[in-house]
Amino acid sequence: MMVQTSDRLKLVSAQYLPVTELATQVEREVLNARIHFIYFVTIQKTGSLEKGWDRFRKAQKGLADLQNLIERSDALTDTRSEVAQLRHDFDSYEPVLERIIAVVNQHQNHGPEFDALIVEWARLGGAMVDSAGRLSRLGSQRTNESATQADTQLGRAIATVSVQVWLVSSLA
Repeated sequence: MMVQTSDRLKLVSAQYLPVTELATQVEREVLNARIHFIYFVTIQKTGSLEKGWDRFRKAQKGLADLQNLIERSDALTDTRSEVAQLRHDFDSYEPVLERIIAVVNQHQNHGPEFDALIVEWARLGGAMVDSAGRLSRLGSQRTNESATQADTQLGRAIATVSVQVWLVSSLA
């Protein structure tokens, strides 16, 4: 029973926690990238485009690291579909992002075509943020479940050892 508890805690520390940390980092970078891009598209705030791209690239790197971590683990197979969805959302968002930036840079950021582009860009960005959030929550949920199971196993192991010690000492 102690070995099972130890294995469960190793799973938490070696796999679930790193996935949770990376997923949270990706979510944070996605949100910050979107904020900077929104500043650029709406008011062309100086430096916002560069900051947006910086955060976006960090999110992409974090996602690649997350995919790598998850692909190496049999315990994390249930998160693969969420990572694939987030990858899809990134891949869908980026070309529309590039298009809206080009339109703003050409000072064509007005009229019904631009309004439609903003709606599409916002929809895809929202989907990307939602996917990142789901993945982050899934990592936290798996970490919590596994830690709770380890706690339960540890409690049982301690109770079993206590009974064994009591029996040995009462027979002596």
